[in-house]
Amino acid sequence: MAKLEISLVHDAYAAGGECPLCTLVDRAESLYLGSFRGNRVMEPSVRTRTNEAGFCPGHARRLY
Repeated sequence: MAKLEISLVHDAYAAGGECPLCTLVDRAESLYLGSFRGNRVMEPSVRTRTNEAGFCPGHARRLY
């Protein structure tokens, strides 16, 4: 078996979940959702684009 050089991928396999790709996606989504809860969204350019585009129902629920 090849040695995994990327620590996030290694951590996803080590987590022992059903699917390491799902583990990576969940982690990335959580990080991005966290950034939308922070001060970054208060910047006028980001806030305007967010207000125009909105969020899908699944991500809107996760934001709250």
